[in-house]
Amino acid sequence: MNNLQPRVPEGSSSRGIHQKLFALTESFSSLGLSELIAQHRMLVSRDGRCVAVVKRIDEKNERIEHNIPYLLFPRFCSVHKDAVVKTRILSVEANRLLIWGLPQGKDVCGVYELARGQVRVKLVHACGPIHEICLSPKEKCTLEFGETKPDERRVWTRHGVFAVDEIVSSMPVSDGSFLFLERLNDTLYRYRVGEKGFIDWFPVLTKERVISLAYVQNQYVLAVRTRAGSELRVLDSPNTLSFQLPLQWKGDIEHLWVSPTERSLAWCVKTDRSN
Repeated sequence: MNNLQPRVPEGSSSRGIHQKLFALTESFSSLGLSELIAQHRMLVSRDGRCVAVVKRIDEKNERIEHNIPYLLFPRFCSVHKDAVVKTRILSVEANRLLIWGLPQGKDVCGVYELARGQVRVKLVHACGPIHEICLSPKEKCTLEFGETKPDERRVWTRHGVFAVDEIVSSMPVSDGSFLFLERLNDTLYRYRVGEKGFIDWFPVLTKERVISLAYVQNQYVLAVRTRAGSELRVLDSPNTLSFQLPLQWKGDIEHLWVSPTERSLAWCVKTDRSN
């Protein structure tokens, strides 16, 4: 993996300056790398200088490889009591890693920390398989949906741990809070969780299939699917966005993305509904 420095001094070559950060021990296709990133088995620090990846050793063991100086390369189990345990990297910083999985020699799955100066991984939070991970663009924290019991789901953030019923969508907000869309007793509710606790708790009353909720330019934008197609809507206030939203288009909206400055919005639409 290379870090491209685009600035070029006057009078020098126009070629970019490349610095080798991390050598992958296996050959990956672009699809393979995308799958690693999507599964949180490869992660890069926010400054782009530290890299960590889960490497499969054999059928029952995995190892965390990285380029962080003075840090060990811990081994994790990929099978526990005949069940598959998929190691996932939650956070990469200059002096520590946060990893979900089962380290060799341990008997509890959960979030483990490997920090500079520690001779072994340290259990931070015991929890079952994590279903979704959401990284905040501002705060150095993660959000995980984990199962501690078969019939119980909990969300773990820097702001606390709380039980949930069914999370439809989640998205980080630039102030360090997280935006949720949760279904409770057949009713959708939107709310944010931050340093001040729960804010903006309101029901979302719609009969269409809701896909995602975004917070952009201080407004809530809801993505829904209808029989005729898909559309984006501004919730609970007049539309004062600086860009126009399409009223409706044919196809199924799949996902929303918000820029780090929360000024722009992007969405993915599957135009062919038959495939």
